[in-house]
Amino acid sequence: MNLKQKNLNDVFHLPKDEALTAFYDRMITIPTTARTALKKELLSIIGEDRSKGVFVRYGWHCGVSDARKAKLYHYEDELELILGGTKFHMLHGYVDRVSVSDIHYDEKNYLKK
Repeated sequence: MNLKQKNLNDVFHLPKDEALTAFYDRMITIPTTARTALKKELLSIIGEDRSKGVFVRYGWHCGVSDARKAKLYHYEDELELILGGTKFHMLHGYVDRVSVSDIHYDEKNYLKK
């Protein structure tokens, strides 16, 4: 599949299994009950502050991975690309629905990294 010819939004209209294949060579799923248990274990073993740090860094790395993949696709403008992040959250099952009420970004430097 030539990703540059595909629009990012097109992928989100595919069935979930096809969308995941389009985005990732290999992916694992984690039941929410297991993630919740992991969070509780970390809280009891390393404490709240360090646990929060683990999950913040984990979320950061997930977002970087998604952003790199999203930038391979064609998109109409920067805002479409940025809002694609909300769709990734839904695709991964982190949330059922996302509503963006406000957004700010650096239009000149958004693609430099």
